Amino acid sequence: MADPRTHTTKIAPEDKPVLSNQFTAALFHLLDLTQQKQESIPTGFPLKRSPLKLRILKRLSPFLLTALFLPVLCVYWLITGDDISKWLLCALFVITEINLFYIDIVLWKYFEGKKIARIWMIEVSVGLVTAYFVA
Repeated sequence: MADPRTHTTKIAPEDKPVLSNQFTAALFHLLDLTQQKQESIPTGFPLKRSPLKLRILKRLSPFLLTALFLPVLCVYWLITGDDISKWLLCALFVITEINLFYIDIVLWKYFEGKKIARIWMIEVSVGLVTAYFVA
């Protein structure tokens, strides 16, 4: 009867050690996995990409709309307004544009673009309060 402490089973050929054989098998398995096509690996539900127009419409917000129409309004004030300092108007335009874009991006990142109604409520209320004090 063979002693269990000295009995070994031969997995690899005589010229290759067992560790090398296991290592190469693991490498070949890893290589096979990396060469598989992305479609053959199930990742869950397929991602649906909405059309570009719909994504842009979802991203619109009151601050973004204000920032888009503000240049037209400032050009109108520059042409017609004699009592407004042109340098002050240009400086306020730049400052307002930067702040509108910044606050809009911060709110969208904070709510992760998921709570659009809440973003609209915040931006509309801030815009109305600002318009009340400016006018």
